[in-house]
Amino acid sequence: MKRIKLSARHKVVNTSKKLGAYAAKREQTEKFKQLETMDCPSCFGTMFLMEDVWQCQNCAYCISQNDMLNGAVFWFCDGCGEFLNVQPGFTTANGEWACVRCQWTNDVTAENVID
Repeated sequence: MKRIKLSARHKVVNTSKKLGAYAAKREQTEKFKQLETMDCPSCFGTMFLMEDVWQCQNCAYCISQNDMLNGAVFWFCDGCGEFLNVQPGFTTANGEWACVRCQWTNDVTAENVID
């Protein structure tokens, strides 16, 4: 267990869990940077990385490599499985989204993200 004392005025903080999580995230990021293809979340076709943008050859869905590395979340409807991110006006700002396809009200908050 690693402990770091910041100063006489600060509490002793246990950082071993935080450092372990950071190292795991960094390793995952490095592995992701080496990918050349991935499955499209919209149509399940193949996406290719071209000039720092992931592009699907089937449905033309695109997302930047930067967004992917910074924790982009792919949202799917709990009612019908539809990919929500591409629905007109999609937002997570109010914490819920009604699927355009089936009208299911989905929880789109951080508490509903599955790694």
